[in-house]
Amino acid sequence: MYAPDAPYVVYCAPCWWSDKWDPFEYGQDYDFSRPFFEQFDELMRKVPHSGLAIELSASETSPFTNYAGSLKNCYLLFHSEFDERFPRTGSTFSIRTRILDSALVLECEKLYDSMHNYKSFERRGLAAAGGGIHELRLSARLLNCQFCFASANLRNKKITYSRNRQLTKEDYEKELAKIDLGSYATYEK
Repeated sequence: MYAPDAPYVVYCAPCWWSDKWDPFEYGQDYDFSRPFFEQFDELMRKVPHSGLAIELSASETSPFTNYAGSLKNCYLLFHSEFDERFPRTGSTFSIRTRILDSALVLECEKLYDSMHNYKSFERRGLAAAGGGIHELRLSARLLNCQFCFASANLRNKKITYSRNRQLTKEDYEKELAKIDLGSYATYEK
């Protein structure tokens, strides 16, 4: 969190959480004849700061994370907790597993390139959706919807395809079969 040239003493997470340093050795008396913030700055420069705001267990199993806790096997997370097996995700809370390149998600599973999601399962390229979402792709602003592709601004809908057309389950599966959903080029297009 601190630049290499910062005027502070910065410890790695294991060192900061350890009992190897004594916080009382940095104490100083308050001088009423000097400005408070001048003295506070002196104290801040003496007392060690944690280089990363993470739990010690997170530092052991989840490298390159910050402002996070209760992590297991995560990578490049920020502002997250209770996550497991998450690469490159930010601001996630009480999540289950398999989230990639997503942000601001809560209690979700199997997401890719998604943000602002709550209690969602299996989504790709989805933004600003509420709870109760299951198997959505390339959609936005949905609430309590299931099996939707390229749809937007829907509430309590099932099986929609491209521009909110309602389809039968069989027709929906036929339409999706025409598209190579596993291809990144197709996804980008």
